Amino acid sequence: MWTPGYSSNPFVPKDVMAVSMSLMILMMIGILVEGVAGSPSFFQMYNEGNRCGQVIGEITVPSLSACATACHQAKGCIGFNLQISLAKNQRSCQTTINYDSCVSDAGFTYFIDPKEIVPPPIKEACGTFPTGFALVGIELDPMDDVKLSQIYVRSVNFAPSSNQFVTTNQDCPANTVLIVGSCTLPTTYPCQEVTGGTRAPCDLVVSISGGKAMCPKKMAVTKIDVKTQGNKKIEAIVCCEVDQW
Repeated sequence: MWTPGYSSNPFVPKDVMAVSMSLMILMMIGILVEGVAGSPSFFQMYNEGNRCGQVIGEITVPSLSACATACHQAKGCIGFNLQISLAKNQRSCQTTINYDSCVSDAGFTYFIDPKEIVPPPIKEACGTFPTGFALVGIELDPMDDVKLSQIYVRSVNFAPSSNQFVTTNQDCPANTVLIVGSCTLPTTYPCQEVTGGTRAPCDLVVSISGGKAMCPKKMAVTKIDVKTQGNKKIEAIVCCEVDQW
């Protein structure tokens, strides 16, 4: 049985095994760092053996804590890819602004501020519209280009205000998102104000691909685009960032 500080393998030095153990513990419990203004940030291991997110900076660091500090001080950074290497001062640290598009890389582990993790969307059959959820994606009926078969929703805190209704090809008013909708077009859709509002511009168009369109993380649907010339069909959704996500 292996114990900390001892290696049953004569070719692995004891100090190397001890460093490995310390790194493993840090990865399991995460790391707390203090920012320039004294505000703390906590980063936890999110995806071992993968590199994730859109990289905004890359430096060489001596430790996990150094990489975490670099992320905390970088504008917009929510997480980082850290190279798991025992070579002193030779660990690559890649700071990121999101955690999308992970790729397999056994030499790296991705750490993230847990406050930035967005719960995965919930898939519902069209016609079942739960309250307290924003529309984040749609799936078309394979037999009908103007009919929805599935919807994707994500929990959100709404402001105590009245719904405002829009039709297809019409944007939700500022700081509101679509919450439900009829399965078959043409129709009207209720938009509801979200606590904290939305971040303009709300103009990210996601075209239907493979019968489906999904907003990126932290975004919700504010408009459904429908082709009205000739044969009607849903062509795209328009997404807007929700501030509280």
